[in-house]
Amino acid sequence: MRVFVIATLVAAAILLSYVMPVDASGKNLEITIPNGASVQDELVTFHPEILPFDPHDTITWKNKDSTVHSVTSGIPAHPDYSGIFFKTGDIESSKSSTIGTENLTNFAYYYFCQIHPWMTGKLVLATAPESLPETVNAIVAEKEYWKGTDIVITGTVASDFAKTPYQLLVYQYPDRLIDVLDAKFDDDASYSQTIQTDGLVASKYTVRLVYGLPTQIATKTFELSETSTSIPKWIKNEARWWASGTLPDSEFAKTIEHLAKERILTLQKNDSSASIIPTWFKVNASWWAEGRITDSEFAKGLQYLVNAGIVQI
Repeated sequence: MRVFVIATLVAAAILLSYVMPVDASGKNLEITIPNGASVQDELVTFHPEILPFDPHDTITWKNKDSTVHSVTSGIPAHPDYSGIFFKTGDIESSKSSTIGTENLTNFAYYYFCQIHPWMTGKLVLATAPESLPETVNAIVAEKEYWKGTDIVITGTVASDFAKTPYQLLVYQYPDRLIDVLDAKFDDDASYSQTIQTDGLVASKYTVRLVYGLPTQIATKTFELSETSTSIPKWIKNEARWWASGTLPDSEFAKTIEHLAKERILTLQKNDSSASIIPTWFKVNASWWAEGRITDSEFAKGLQYLVNAGIVQI
């Protein structure tokens, strides 16, 4: 059994500093103060209660309650140390308050509402070594799905986390939180959740699994397309042979024609009879054959090259 040593939170943060170079742009993350949160009830608190963030993100608390709230870093048991890292001031009903994270370089920050101190939450720096999962979690099986297909999110964490709670945060790219799924790991420390896609728009999505103490975060992204772009598996063999030089350009051009006839590709009419395919595109074909890019990405590349007249069939 893993033994966790939890230091006294004197400054209301776990002071494990970590700084890494990242892109200067960031996401605009939101935390909701739900309606009814001002009534003392442990079931109603910040949503999500634990929020992973990346360097340079901004974090906004949106007050959907009927009364004023005031968010401050720290824990209610040590009010003298509150507000050292951030403080929003009063947030009126239907209003919001935003903080930057450029100076939030520690692993984690606890916070609470000064007016309603039973409301507590936690911010976790997702890029810190302490928050990285001990096991590699696949989370989703595919890189791409299409609307109408259920997305099953599965995995297994370290056995010590069996029967402990976790959250799955689902974001539409780049930062729109569309769902928070709360559950507990099974007896064997596995988990399984299903996302129904009928009500979602075609976009890129990010799934974050948040669990444990210290908090660990596993992240995975996937694409949701309007319709399926499924290329027959035998064509991957031809792409692999063509990329290696075994299959000539003229034969691979016939493969592209087959995709057009099956309406997997939408091609403009091209009167040229040439069958010249640029060699640099062989890299794409090789990647696709190896599963490093999706059917949709490969099909879009082929479609563009043919319609632009670069690849002629």
